[in-house]
Amino acid sequence: MELRRRRAAAAAGLLRPLGALIAAGCFFLPYVRLLRVFGASVTLSGPRIGGALWLVPATALAILLAHFGIRGAGHHRLRAALSAGAALLGLLLLFAVVLRLHHRVGFVIHFSAATFGVRPAGGWLGSLVGFSISLAAALSGLGEGARRR
Repeated sequence: MELRRRRAAAAAGLLRPLGALIAAGCFFLPYVRLLRVFGASVTLSGPRIGGALWLVPATALAILLAHFGIRGAGHHRLRAALSAGAALLGLLLLFAVVLRLHHRVGFVIHFSAATFGVRPAGGWLGSLVGFSISLAAALSGLGEGARRR
């Protein structure tokens, strides 16, 4: 039973930074696809969209800093809690960006997103998966820390 707990803790320890790296790396992939007339489409990556979306790699960096920056046997729960908070913030940010894009798109004149056919692309989905992996691993780490006591 003890061996199973150690393996679960080791897996959570590997998945937290892996999820953060996936989320940060996917930020540079196409994030949004705009469908235009005659079937042509344009994709925009995270840096090209800019704005609050720059918080995606920042929250991924916060997960990595919480995981690798805080050391010591007594700080296991703190690392897991900070990682969970940053991953949850990243997920909320991703959903806020997509909701905003579906609400209004445009530069000078605001059009509805349905006019352009705005769809999330692979980068957004990859960041969603990365933050979800980090959150699940961090919550598993919090549960593991509670069982130790």
